[in-house]
Amino acid sequence: MILGGGDGLALREILKYRRCAAADLADHDPDVIEHARTTFSQLNCRAFDDRRVSVFTEDAESYLRRSNELYDLIISDFTFPNTPETARLFTSDFFIRIGDRLSDTGIFSMNTVSPTRHDKAYQAIFNTLNELKLNPLPLKFSIPSFANHGYGQWGFFFGSRTVIALSELKNWKTKVKTRFIRKDRLSESLNSPLTISDSDIIRTPSDMLNLLGVPIPFNVSPTQIDRDWVVRLLNILRSMDIGQLFDEVNRRTEHLSASLQEQFRYLRKELPLLLKEQVINIERAGQVLSVLMLIIIAVNLLCPDNMYAKGYSSGSSGGSFISQEQPTLFHSKALQMATLAYAINMQGKRMPKSRSRCSGTNPKKNR
Repeated sequence: MILGGGDGLALREILKYRRCAAADLADHDPDVIEHARTTFSQLNCRAFDDRRVSVFTEDAESYLRRSNELYDLIISDFTFPNTPETARLFTSDFFIRIGDRLSDTGIFSMNTVSPTRHDKAYQAIFNTLNELKLNPLPLKFSIPSFANHGYGQWGFFFGSRTVIALSELKNWKTKVKTRFIRKDRLSESLNSPLTISDSDIIRTPSDMLNLLGVPIPFNVSPTQIDRDWVVRLLNILRSMDIGQLFDEVNRRTEHLSASLQEQFRYLRKELPLLLKEQVINIERAGQVLSVLMLIIIAVNLLCPDNMYAKGYSSGSSGGSFISQEQPTLFHSKALQMATLAYAINMQGKRMPKSRSRCSGTNPKKNR
């Protein structure tokens, strides 16, 4: 069973083994599967035409939920978890469904994240699989194409209802010709022990996304820090409704100068494209993100309604404006009340509250 892997490349490798009597593949994207059958058919050796293959165009979780099949091998071939939807595939609930579909001696294999770049998330995946008694065995490889793009070593896990002995893998033999994996490489990849711990169990997609945002705990160059900062910020933006953000800003563009309006049009065009890119150009990303920050700050100064959870207070009449909308937990009425006595600055000191209002703005109009 292959979950994801709509390109057919993992399927191509499985079909090389004569012991494979049948292979099921579930991928949610029909376009990827269609390209695999046509555009990439030579690359995957027309794997989808093999009579042993059954393809299911649906979400992996929904397939596991409805299936009653037991598999000797389940492979998770998913993309990097940078959205709530993809992070859901690394939670305990999802791993429980995989365990339910494994035969007694079946093996589960998954690619995960970089143990060098995201060691906290990698450890948490191990903890989660271990809690579910799937006996995880960590592996890591230096994949040339990943290393060239700065991703570092890449992490994998084997799992099973029964303990996988290291001797089984170190004595692995096969008559199938492989281009990358060899006995010595497999043995080397197993030298990545992890400590069993019940901390950082991944129960929700947010748990996974938060772990991927943990700073790297070792010295890196300023260039690497910039790249990591940009990548993490883009991951946050991918989980947001950017369309709604644009709509809210667009309602206030009449208050922006001509140059800022032009910058907003640039942002509206370039940011969605940037969020779709797999290989990030840091210089270009920095330009787009700088414009985003500039626009948000400018709109907040011109229309201080719900931005930054400040609300509005009339300093002359004693009246107050409280938005009834609460897009986030930080937009609470307590943070918008005019009766707040003080604020806390970045040094932790109490500062008297101050009121400001841009000339020409109408809080009710901006509501």
